[in-house]
Amino acid sequence: AVVSTQSTGDGAQAEQVHKLKSMMKKAGLAKKKPETTYVIAKKTAGKHQKRPPGAKGKVKFVDGRMKKDTDGMKRAAAKKKTGGAKPKKVRNRVGHKPRSR
Repeated sequence: AVVSTQSTGDGAQAEQVHKLKSMMKKAGLAKKKPETTYVIAKKTAGKHQKRPPGAKGKVKFVDGRMKKDTDGMKRAAAKKKTGGAKPKKVRNRVGHKPRSR
């Protein structure tokens, strides 16, 4: 199906560009961002390390603590989204005296 990008009369150039981009996206020809492989750098070598075998595309060496921080932030966001911490269940301590405080 061939679609004409030229409109009758004085079509705006921006509109034509937008149409072209949407057609490219539908056809699967849009630019895709190259995937980056993140590798936790060893403390002694830092960023001066060899590429890991089997890694395709760009490889970025990162600090392990940075990865833990981002994972923790994701967990906190997920927890906040679901409603936060649930109240703890109080166990019935059968046959025990209540604790004095």
